[in-house]
Amino acid sequence: MNSNESISPLRVMLDAPAGSLRPVGARRSMALAITCFLLITVFAFAVLWYAVNSRKNMIVATTKQHTELVVGARAEVLKTWLEAQEGLARRFANAPTVQLFATEADLHRDGLPDALARQLPYMQASITAFARDSGLAAAYLADPSGRALLASADAPRLSDEQRLAAIAVAARRKTSFSRFREGQSGLELDLVMPVNEPQIANDGAERFAATLIVTLPASQALGRLLSPTAQTRAGERTRLFQRMPEGAVEVRPWSKPHFRATDEDAAFATRFAARRGPGHDVAVFAAGYHLADTDWVVSHEYEVRKALAPLAEFRNFAGSLTVLALLAAAAAIAGFWYKQRSDSNRALAEQFRRLAGRIQDQRRLLDAINSAISEHIGVKDIDGRYLYVNPAFAKALDRNAADIIGRTDSDIFDAEFARRLNQADRNALATNGMVEQHHKLADGDGFIYLHISKTPLRDSADKAIGVVTVARDVTATMERQQIKEKAMYQTIAVLAHAMEQNDHYLAGHSGRVTHLASGVARMLGFTPEAVSMLQFAASLSQIGKLSVPPSLRLSESRLSPSQLIQLRAHVSGAAQTLQKMNFDRNIVDAVGQMNERLDGSGYPAGMKRERICMAARILGTVDVFVARISPRSYRETISAEEALRIFEMHPEKYDPDVVSALRNFLDSPEGIALSTEWRREAALKASSAVSHTAH
Repeated sequence: MNSNESISPLRVMLDAPAGSLRPVGARRSMALAITCFLLITVFAFAVLWYAVNSRKNMIVATTKQHTELVVGARAEVLKTWLEAQEGLARRFANAPTVQLFATEADLHRDGLPDALARQLPYMQASITAFARDSGLAAAYLADPSGRALLASADAPRLSDEQRLAAIAVAARRKTSFSRFREGQSGLELDLVMPVNEPQIANDGAERFAATLIVTLPASQALGRLLSPTAQTRAGERTRLFQRMPEGAVEVRPWSKPHFRATDEDAAFATRFAARRGPGHDVAVFAAGYHLADTDWVVSHEYEVRKALAPLAEFRNFAGSLTVLALLAAAAAIAGFWYKQRSDSNRALAEQFRRLAGRIQDQRRLLDAINSAISEHIGVKDIDGRYLYVNPAFAKALDRNAADIIGRTDSDIFDAEFARRLNQADRNALATNGMVEQHHKLADGDGFIYLHISKTPLRDSADKAIGVVTVARDVTATMERQQIKEKAMYQTIAVLAHAMEQNDHYLAGHSGRVTHLASGVARMLGFTPEAVSMLQFAASLSQIGKLSVPPSLRLSESRLSPSQLIQLRAHVSGAAQTLQKMNFDRNIVDAVGQMNERLDGSGYPAGMKRERICMAARILGTVDVFVARISPRSYRETISAEEALRIFEMHPEKYDPDVVSALRNFLDSPEGIALSTEWRREAALKASSAVSHTAH
């Protein structure tokens, strides 16, 4: 069996009978017709949606204008009625006889003189006539303490609430209205007005003498205010709400009880909006008007269902037009597609003839490519047996293609390599995607490196029928990479040595940061490649300090703000230096961001949270940790536990996951061994320093 004969599954797919093919033109025209219809449908419904929403917005705007106009007019009617009642009361309060009597009574609070007492019957008749002619329920003249001096005939005694209102008006010298209340004749309210002396003082001010209290019957006036008019539409109504000490109530002059408790927030909402009407569960458009210096709000409501009734009619009409337009478009598109299909069918015979020729050309091209390509290509069935290998694959194994066909990886390679290849096959089939592997294989005195890609092979029904394997020899690339990494390691060692020679406080700092950072990374599940990258970055983390003047870097006192800014500039310098040396971007980012903090308080860019890469978070935490447990000229060292507690107290700055991984690493055998070694080195340094000082 030769290599061309072994590719039977591929040939099965290429040798599909002509009857299984479909004319490309017909499929395209059908797809075009469906696409056009879908686009027209989307556009039509978008226009319908826009038209309906525009009509809705117009209806809501009109309703808002009408509601605010009505509630404003009703509120003006109520204010006009109150002002008319105030005018009637003011004429009586400004009558000279009333003012004189009130003034004399105020001057003789302990007892009325005989002359004033003789005026009582006249004044009593006068206030009774005023109450009767004005249609009042009662009228009173009270002194500043709230005691009644005069009362109209049949008027009940002043209540405590009325006396308190009289005292309040005496203090403010300003007319006020009480809340509505239930009286003998229905709803009532009090108008309380100051009565001044007839003489104006030398300073031009009016002097207070007494208060006039009139009780106004309000049921008829409020009934007229709240009753529907000829212009009132179905679903509309005007309501009056009053704030009471125990909460808000609705004032209902036409029914008993006259007051019904309701939700205060809803009742006293004056801005136009759609909401649930107070006291019922019907959605309404409502606007309110709060009368100044009172506890009343006039509200006008219009049921949303009634207000939007024209919208439903418009929606039905516009929807019908849209459906008719879509039917017309569908008919036109169907006619277009039918014509296209007829044209396509006529070209089908010619298409099949040319297709057969192209398939033959493609077979010859595929065979030529497979024979010339340097990559090792193999095709296996679902059971792992090779169905096809290209010449390069057979040459690499020093076998004929016929010897490989029908065999499995276990028949060709050693057990471990075959197991890894079989696992890659299963992964490719399970994930329905490409799986890549790197393998290092012994080859005489050296090694070869292979990059292997696995991809599922599927038939026309999208069913997996095998796996395609492509292997590339990347030995030369890996050797160049190893040379580059060796040079990078040497460069890092030289730079680290230079840094530590320039600053005795940094002696061993980069090494400790490197050890801790790699340990934390492993605790966090970093891949070996990511750990290696982090070790590079840790070794270079202090490179920027080479550009900082020694007088500033080795200062034994805390730095001033300007010196601190100059010192922090080493971070940007480090990133620029590493970029010029063509270090990996991940290393540049880790070193450049290691002084950033999660809350944005770090430098140089003030980056926050997700913008800071995980490698930089690890380096930043470990760098501060090593610095805090190491001696500095301007401060004492602290213990590792104290440093960890500081990190844990500031989760807004240091990543809690990194801090937890650092603690776990320090508690591990490797971390304990490192800590012991560092303490021994610190003791030796301290002993050496003492010995040097003694000499």
